[in-house]
Amino acid sequence: MILDNAIYHPIMNKLSNTEKRGRPDIVHQFLLNSLGSPLNKKGLLQLYIHTINNKIFKINPRLRILRNYERFKGLISKLLIERNIKSEKETLISEYSDSLKDLIIDINPDKIIMLSSKGKLSKNPITLFSSDFTKKMLVLIGGFQKGMFNEDILSISDNLICLYNESLDSWITTSRIITFYELAIKLYE
Repeated sequence: MILDNAIYHPIMNKLSNTEKRGRPDIVHQFLLNSLGSPLNKKGLLQLYIHTINNKIFKINPRLRILRNYERFKGLISKLLIERNIKSEKETLISEYSDSLKDLIIDINPDKIIMLSSKGKLSKNPITLFSSDFTKKMLVLIGGFQKGMFNEDILSISDNLICLYNESLDSWITTSRIITFYELAIKLYE
């Protein structure tokens, strides 16, 4: 069963880290924005979802995410049970069996950026990528309704950045970051 704060809010108040649970809509919007982007359509984007229970799922860039939210929740329920989602031809979502730190080692990024409203405000966010667009970058975006990354995740990078002087929804942050990167690599030229 997927915890959805809109449905199970009274029950969820009894859980630890309740502010970081029960928002599959955030993941849904994140995937819609990311998978539909020109960056992804050009094959230049790798997506992973990291859960509060330290499960990691790799998203196939060819995945066409369900637009209907209720059907999406059904897909995620199936994913949590079966640990992968396959089509007739390929795996669309698969569980990564190691830790987040192992994944970062496997990705081997040249630069890691973590986005948070508590980070250092970037006066011109496109410059985050302008000098580094040829490098392999890893961008971590929190997918929870409020709160902060836990200390273990914060230890991954000291490059904590804020895009705007107010908190932004995760899917807005995702859309902006993808667009800034697309502009930096001159994807539209």
